Amino acid sequence: MFHRRNTFVVCTLTALCAAPCLLHGTVILDPTAPAGLTLYSLGTAPDVAASYTNAVEYEGLAISGNNLLLSVANAATAVQTIWSLPLIRSNSHIVGLGSIDGSTQVLGYPADQPERYFGNVMAGGLVPVSGGLIYTTFANSFLGQNTGGSTTLLDLTPTGALTGGLQYVPAGFTGAGQLKASSTDANGTWYTLNLNGSLGSYSIGSFTPVITGVQAFSFDYIPVDATFTAPGVALGDAIHQRLDFYGIDSNGNPCTPQNGGCSKVIHLVDGDVQVGLGVVRDPVTGDLLFTTGANDIWLLSDSEPEPSTVVLAVGGIAMLGWLRRRRLVSRNTPER
Repeated sequence: MFHRRNTFVVCTLTALCAAPCLLHGTVILDPTAPAGLTLYSLGTAPDVAASYTNAVEYEGLAISGNNLLLSVANAATAVQTIWSLPLIRSNSHIVGLGSIDGSTQVLGYPADQPERYFGNVMAGGLVPVSGGLIYTTFANSFLGQNTGGSTTLLDLTPTGALTGGLQYVPAGFTGAGQLKASSTDANGTWYTLNLNGSLGSYSIGSFTPVITGVQAFSFDYIPVDATFTAPGVALGDAIHQRLDFYGIDSNGNPCTPQNGGCSKVIHLVDGDVQVGLGVVRDPVTGDLLFTTGANDIWLLSDSEPEPSTVVLAVGGIAMLGWLRRRRLVSRNTPER
C-alpha cells in the first residue's frame, strides 16, 4: 500500500510535533509537458501556516467565487479546518492569495469515537455544493458533509475506497453530473457514487468501481483550452509524485491501459515531494492550482502571469533525473 510521505506520520507520532515540521520540496515542469505552460509558486499561505504549532498537511483545494478553499489535515484533533483565502487575479490570471477571510470547522472522524479513528484527517477531496461542502478523509474513508452549522460523516468503507479526490463531472463532459471519487488503493480504483437523501443525511444508494491503475490524491476536470485539445482530468499521482493529465472515458474516468487505453497520459509536473494532494482548476482564468507535500500552493498556467507577483519555478533535465532517482527510492518504501 502506497500512501503519503512518511514525514507527516513521523512528525505526528513525535508528540504531535511541538513545532511544525519544516519540509522543503522541489517541483518542476516535466520536459515533455505541452509547450507554453508555466509553473509558479504561490507560497505557503503564511496566515494558514501561522495558525498551527503542530505538524499539518495542506490537502484539498476548491474555488468558491473569488475565494480559494484549502483543507488542512491535522492529526492532533478530530476538528479539521477549511480555510478561505481571497484569490488575487490580474490580466486573466491568478497572481497571488490574500489574507484569511474565513474558515469552516469540520470533522475528520466521529468526535465520540477517538479510540477508533484518532488521527483520521482530511484527504484531497473538497467540493462546494448548494448549502455547504462535501469532502473526503484518510485513512478511514468518510464522505464529510458540512451544512454550515454542522458536520455529518458517511462511512464509505462498504465501497472499498481508500479515498483521495472527489468531484462532480461538470456539464459538457461525458458522464456529466456523476459524483466521482478516486482511491489510493493498489489498483487505482475510481468510484461513481450514487447517493440517496440530501446534504447532511446522505446514504450510499449504489456505487460503481472502475480499475484505472491510477492512484490519485486529488483531481479536477479540464475542458478543451489553449493547451489541451480534448477534455480530460488533471490529477496528483500518488505513486509517481507527478501532476498528470488523462483523457476520460464515457463515464468521466481517466483513460488508461487498464481502462480502455483511449488516450496517452500527458506529464505536467514532477516533484521530489508528493504533488497534487489537492488539485483545482480556476473557472475564471483557467489556471490550475495544486498543493504539495511541502505545504506549498502552486500555479500552472498556459501563459505568463505578472512575474513580479509570483515566483517562477525553474528546472531542467538534470534536476528531473535527480527527482526520478529519488522517486525510485521512495517507491520501495510504503508512504503515509
